[in-house]
Amino acid sequence: MKRVLIFIFLTKIFLFAYSYDDFLLKTQAKIYPKLILLDKKIDKKLIKGKIQVGIVYDDDDLFTALSIKNLIKTLYGERLDDYSFKVIPIDMLNILNEKANNFSYLYILKSVPDRLKMLSIYVKRYKIVTFTYDKNDLQYGFLFSVNLEKKPIIYMNGEALSKDFEFVPSLFRIVRLIGNV
Repeated sequence: MKRVLIFIFLTKIFLFAYSYDDFLLKTQAKIYPKLILLDKKIDKKLIKGKIQVGIVYDDDDLFTALSIKNLIKTLYGERLDDYSFKVIPIDMLNILNEKANNFSYLYILKSVPDRLKMLSIYVKRYKIVTFTYDKNDLQYGFLFSVNLEKKPIIYMNGEALSKDFEFVPSLFRIVRLIGNV
């Protein structure tokens, strides 16, 4: 009986979880923390004195979120430059039910359009800098995405850029600024 339950659980995870490109995930895990350091208002985004990055996952993508967390922790440890640094996986439905913001930045994995639209309202309300796995999700108002072409390309959604976000000028030389995806 125990084996049957484990088999059903694992089958559900593999059948319903989104598929991800491992190389793209690794590339994003290397680049996104570096982009955080280009934020001029990083000190205003600290939560209890730390940079707290939420990895927002949908339903069955907990394993992917935990893998990204472990990869980032391996690459950067507990510190990002002079800042304490914490990465926290959070389920999409849980973050949408939050009454307060507990994150400095969000890395958003794949999800259905309705949830992404609701999440975009949340991040606009709390003025959170966002990074997405899928470049097409920038259309919902998220700020950054990295895509692999001949080389990694960092996309920045110009429409999501507001006066609440301020980055060092050199960032604008390395991103590809887009208006609509």
